[in-house]
Parts: sequence; structure tokens; C-alpha cells
Amino acid sequence: MVQLDALGREWRGLLGDEFLQPYLSELSVFLRAERAAGKEIFPAEGEYFAALNATPPSAVRAVVLGQDPYHGPGQAHGLSFSIKGGGRTPPSLRNIFQR
Repeated sequence: MVQLDALGREWRGLLGDEFLQPYLSELSVFLRAERAAGKEIFPAEGEYFAALNATPPSAVRAVVLGQDPYHGPGQAHGLSFSIKGGGRTPPSLRNIFQR
């Protein structure tokens, strides 16, 4: 489920060892079980690393942590503080635009 080959080459070089850690395989097993139980996982599997794949490591200047993930259909797509167009803007994102 959480696969190293989903990352671009540069990020694989930096984060590859993390994919060997027990916590990541445990997370992968958990996500697979949740999906098998019929639960919808956000973002979609192909979007887990969207932010990393959109930005090469050499272009990263700051990392912002702490935003609650969006959990409605059509919202979470692997980028923080962002939703795909056409959906209702979640309250937390609306707050960011107001500041």
C-alpha cells in the first residue's frame, strides 16, 4: 500500500530507508485492512506522496506541519491546505483564506 516506487527518484534517495522501518509496514498493513473492511481512505492511494512528487527536495524551503487532514470525498488529494476544485471548501481552509 505505502510503496517506495510511488516517490520520485530524488525523494527515494532521501527517504528510502524509512520504507524499511517497521512503523511504515505496520501503517501499510493497517491501511490495507481498513480498505478491505470497506472504509474509504483519504487521500487516494495514488496521491499519498502528491506533495513530495510535486516539489523536488532542492526546491523545499520550509515545511509546514499540523493541518488536520480533509476527510470528505473530493477534498484530500495529498496536498496540505488544498482541495480539488469544484467541492465545498472545508471550514479550516476557509479560515486560512480569511487571515
